[in-house]
Amino acid sequence: MQTDLKKIQEWRNAVAHGSFTIMNKSFEVKLTYQSGGEKVIVLSDEFWTNVDQTIEKTEKALSKIEFCILKERGCIQEIGDDLEFDKELQLKSESFENRMNEEFGEGWKDYLA
Repeated sequence: MQTDLKKIQEWRNAVAHGSFTIMNKSFEVKLTYQSGGEKVIVLSDEFWTNVDQTIEKTEKALSKIEFCILKERGCIQEIGDDLEFDKELQLKSESFENRMNEEFGEGWKDYLA
């Protein structure tokens, strides 16, 4: 993940501080920037696919880390973590369903789909 974060940061800095060149004959767009020397990126479909995949992979990893931290701090509770909580949640769910059935009839769930 650290490698991917560094890539994202380098791409961000390249766009923010680099210069773009449009090649008239090939219609390619090149991004020239400095990062330990001059570098050039051709802004091709493959490049943007790589950017999308890298960002998506990094976001998923960060979300997992965030979830673990929140769960460790007790901010998130899942079914199976605490049996008393699970029973209370089930009772609330049943109570809600009963109220909805009384108010709207048995078919109210069909509208949620």
